[in-house]
Amino acid sequence: MIVEHTNRGDDLERVAALAREQSAACVVIGLPLHMSGDESEQSRRARRFGSALARRLDVPVAYADERYTSVRASDALEAAPAKASPKHGSKPRLDDVAAAMILQAYIDANARPRAKAGMT
Repeated sequence: MIVEHTNRGDDLERVAALAREQSAACVVIGLPLHMSGDESEQSRRARRFGSALARRLDVPVAYADERYTSVRASDALEAAPAKASPKHGSKPRLDDVAAAMILQAYIDANARPRAKAGMT
């Protein structure tokens, strides 16, 4: 689900409610870093939002580097067929695709290796 920004207080409440409704185990927030990897003012804002969100939830809030995701999302959208998605009625937006990529990268980076069958 996409949560459109209105104001900080409403955003916090909507994200917290959504996390509870979905029984989320974790909430991942994109961290906009400078290309050097240093934190930016935007990344500090993201961390403040995450801290405020964590006070409303019983699950951890994690951060994921979002550098290059807009470029990758733009490339993915250009490569995708131009037809509309039957589920959403329109072609996905850049920020939506970038958010999905941030979440997938976080999941991939934090996946626990599965034990091989028959091995202890």
